[in-house]
Amino acid sequence: ANNNGKTTFITGLGLCQVLYQAGMPVVSKDAGMKVKDKILTHYVHPADIKANQSRFAHECERVLKLFEDISADSLILCDELFTGTAPQDGEIVSNLVFSNLIKTGATLFFITHYHGLGDKFRDSPYVAQLCCKLDHSIKPPAYTYKISPGISVDSDGLVVAAEYGVNEKYLENLLEQKARKGDFKLR
Repeated sequence: ANNNGKTTFITGLGLCQVLYQAGMPVVSKDAGMKVKDKILTHYVHPADIKANQSRFAHECERVLKLFEDISADSLILCDELFTGTAPQDGEIVSNLVFSNLIKTGATLFFITHYHGLGDKFRDSPYVAQLCCKLDHSIKPPAYTYKISPGISVDSDGLVVAAEYGVNEKYLENLLEQKARKGDFKLR
């Protein structure tokens, strides 16, 4: 689900790896870690204006760099690959990248809202699927911030939009207030 801690979770995994490799104790009931030669990341960020390319083009370039740097002993953290293009294209390219990253044997955490990827890799012996779900038993649904085995079939983007006021009633009220102040005339 959106806004439920996935990015924070994988960032925390990366930080734990760094601290582990620096010799810090791992405070946990159970942990299985090994030294990684590299920690490679791909997080969503705005396109670099100086690069004179779109967000999607910049993502493609950064993914190629990741492939050039990867080894079997790498830790790779990918958050929402290829969301800077049409969803159907983003899912196809994400599938291509994910399928090839799996071949390396590197440890990979790959966050996506592309539900088709979950279906494609459901039975892969190299993939463990985890999800975060909202508690829909209450209204409005509540964030659980819990990582569980499985696939979430919900994205809950509309819940997040409503939570932040991106709904018809609020937007209309906001525009009416601005129109009354003379900022513009509503059509």
